[in-house]
Amino acid sequence: MGVSGALRIRLARGGFRHKPFYRIFVAQKEAPVQGRHMDILGYFKPEIGPDGNRQMGIKFDRLRYWLARGATPSDRVAWLLHVAGVLPEPPQKGYYRHRPDLLHKSREEIRQILRSERAG
Repeated sequence: MGVSGALRIRLARGGFRHKPFYRIFVAQKEAPVQGRHMDILGYFKPEIGPDGNRQMGIKFDRLRYWLARGATPSDRVAWLLHVAGVLPEPPQKGYYRHRPDLLHKSREEIRQILRSERAG
């Protein structure tokens, strides 16, 4: 199977109104969200289930395969994979862009620094 161009691991929304369901899939970066995909890696249901948690299923062997082939997760998928314990915490973007000293700190460290700045 020939693969050319940049690959992304991203989400495609499905389901019904007020009951979303997301597929986690690999596609070319330029491909439309509802268009062609190369592999389906799993799903994510943001609705809280009967056990009090959200549901997510991932094919870890396929995920490792595509990450080794150079596929990069979208921001939301990177966060979901971090929550699942698969990837390290993605770097903070946007809000702390003007504060390079805060970019590579954990959320708790950022909160402590900002509290001390406000108090002092």
